[in-house]
Amino acid sequence: MIRYAPVAPLFADIDDLAANPYLAALKRLMRRCRELTAAVGRAGPRLLRAVDRLAVPGHGIARASRGGDGRGATEAARLRLDGPAEVAGHTVAHALAHGQLRLLYQPIVRIADRAVVAVEALVRWQHPILGLISPARFLTAAHKGGHLPLLDRWVLHRACADLAELGRSIGDAAPDRVNVNLSVPTLATDFTRTVTDALGDAGLPASRLHLELCEGADLTTLLHAAPRLEKLIRRGIGVALDDMGAGSTDLRYLSRLAIQGIKIDKEFVAGMLHNPRDHAIVKMLTNLAHGLGLHVTAEGVETPEQLAALSRVGVSYAQGYHLALPLTLPALAGALLAA
Repeated sequence: MIRYAPVAPLFADIDDLAANPYLAALKRLMRRCRELTAAVGRAGPRLLRAVDRLAVPGHGIARASRGGDGRGATEAARLRLDGPAEVAGHTVAHALAHGQLRLLYQPIVRIADRAVVAVEALVRWQHPILGLISPARFLTAAHKGGHLPLLDRWVLHRACADLAELGRSIGDAAPDRVNVNLSVPTLATDFTRTVTDALGDAGLPASRLHLELCEGADLTTLLHAAPRLEKLIRRGIGVALDDMGAGSTDLRYLSRLAIQGIKIDKEFVAGMLHNPRDHAIVKMLTNLAHGLGLHVTAEGVETPEQLAALSRVGVSYAQGYHLALPLTLPALAGALLAA
């Protein structure tokens, strides 16, 4: 099992803020977090999610606070926590053009033996004002701006190149495949060439790429994309339906396209231990997938009790903070070699 990644590097810029009276307490708190990380146990995932929101480069706050009365620092801090990601003209297209996007990789493990069989590529934005932010902060605006196909293309090329590099650097310790999400706007385009170009540029076999389709896509969009997806499947590329149960996709789609797997939405995993209906849904989706010959992966696994419950109902694969955090490529390579 891959344990939690070191938290200390997230605070690399904090020491530059020692002179800022508004951040002195924050600096002490973060130093204390570093000391406690090794002992957080089951609270680790929740703490690290909070850290992911708070631990951002501090130079933006430092500059804002020089106004003299501290109100600038307060406003900058508010933007960091809950403000819109696309401010001051910084859009996802701008981020792509200026090399501000990053990919992290979350391992997907086989529950039976905890072997890492795949990784999911997760995009982050190293925002010049807000620091490192998750897609929840910018995907909506990217969708409105028509930038999602451009973003998907970048992720595909980077993920394929990274997996090829991982294979060269750690050999057989590298995972079998990388999973990449395709957004609904991308599914409405002629995306076949984008996918095959990403594989060709990286020199990566088609079987090592799996595409995850948003379950929130309507049936019309998915059926429109079906001929292109079937063409990719025939080339050996895997296709799975993501966030199963969270959207409104017609179940007829499962019989109309030769997908290889489904991923059970994390909200059902989170509730299955205390909500009998969530447990029943997880079991129903698992049985449905098995009946169709599909692999089943559970997302958002945060406790050993959830993992055990998933195993009992027949789920074969899982990902989540209990198993491994999203990791940079070097951290992933180190963790896989140490496993």
